[in-house]
Amino acid sequence: MTQNQGSEPVPASRTGQLISARDMAMQKFEEGMRLISEASELCGLSLFTSRIMQPNAFGLPSSLDRTIEEGRKEIDRKTWKRLFEETGMDRYWNHKQKEAFNESLRTDPPVASLEIVKGTLQHALANRRDTLAEGFVDVLNKLDRSFKSNARQYTMPKKLVLRGIFPGVNVLRYNGFSQDNHFC
Repeated sequence: MTQNQGSEPVPASRTGQLISARDMAMQKFEEGMRLISEASELCGLSLFTSRIMQPNAFGLPSSLDRTIEEGRKEIDRKTWKRLFEETGMDRYWNHKQKEAFNESLRTDPPVASLEIVKGTLQHALANRRDTLAEGFVDVLNKLDRSFKSNARQYTMPKKLVLRGIFPGVNVLRYNGFSQDNHFC
């Protein structure tokens, strides 16, 4: 994804290709599962056996919707991972946000449609300053306690004011509260 003159991200051609491949894979997967289910009904027996569907047996035709949903999850999981690997769109997130999203990919991945990907990127771009600040504060908070206060050489104050560490911040503002000051 790239960003045009406005604040709205413009999908890169590779992003569009990945989403198109995902949509086609999902369509073919659903179509195939429905055809296997119809064939099972025509035969009067389940074609979802481990012998036929090795290594994964999907179950009876009555579980088709659940099977399709599991297939969707796998397809979307793979699509999101490829989006991150090939476009680097996760660089707008801090470590905590990446962990939370990876957890959602493991449990219930969001649909990887172009609208959802675009909305996710818009949200990340709109909040990138706060995301960077949260990530920096998390790094400081996770410092070893002896590094923060016990060792003489590395003593840090209880409060640390960070001024002008983000692009576009007025570095001349100091003393007192300012939106440019981030307190740890």
